Amino acid sequence: VDFSDNFSVKHVDFTDQEFENGAPHGRYRGVEWAVGTDYVWTNDSDLDEHYVIDVVKGELANTITGIARSTIVSVQNWDRVREASQREEMMAQVQVLQSEAIEEAGGFSSMSVAALLVGACALLVGLANLYVLYDMQNKNKQNAAQHTKFVTAVQTGVGHVDGDASVTSSIQKDVL
Repeated sequence: VDFSDNFSVKHVDFTDQEFENGAPHGRYRGVEWAVGTDYVWTNDSDLDEHYVIDVVKGELANTITGIARSTIVSVQNWDRVREASQREEMMAQVQVLQSEAIEEAGGFSSMSVAALLVGACALLVGLANLYVLYDMQNKNKQNAAQHTKFVTAVQTGVGHVDGDASVTSSIQKDVL
């Protein structure tokens, strides 16, 4: 029964076998909820079958056979439940301590101010590095341009040696 949906009812078929009422007051079913999940398990009083039902989907999730109904026990892991509640309590205490520490420090802590100063210094160093790299790149371009002008300043000419035409530089002309 879903109480949030105008008490809508979902029926789940456990088995395809025909119902035979052999008990004096009908079939007896024990229903056990697996705490913290969407599952319940129930059994059939006449058969050694146990049914795991997803109550949210309204369907049979699993059928367990071959186990006597008196041998199945539902267990709640209370150690895990206790650990979860202790964890929640500890987190609540940590949050209270954090808020008290912030109030005592007047909203600012010396650690946050120091972190802000270190960040600002790192930003300035990064900007200075960018400027130096840009300046070095411009100087390299100027040196390359001057070198290129020097190399291209050598005059070349066409010369004839023994009737063959060849390209020679002005330096080579003086030697020939």
